Amino acid sequence: MMIRNALNQSTYVERETGGCNIFPGFVTKVTAINGLVTTSCSDDNGNPDTVTVWDALGNGSNQTTKYAWDPKWDRVTQIKDNFNSITFVDSG
Repeated sequence: MMIRNALNQSTYVERETGGCNIFPGFVTKVTAINGLVTTSCSDDNGNPDTVTVWDALGNGSNQTTKYAWDPKWDRVTQIKDNFNSITFVDSG
């Protein structure tokens, strides 16, 4: 699907079922106006599991963020960035 802004610039949104996404309506890939590509995978509850920004800095390296979710309360409990830095989320 293509989305155009008032300046006639396009952002492309893709939905794909299979692989790491089991929900047909979920967006799995976004290509921004500047060409930046972001992809995502979801867990069995539809929560984002992994989000990757491809060649984010223009040097060929990708930036990946991984999420861990509480299965009972469906809340994020941990976020791990590309540098293996882990943020623990206390929802108490």
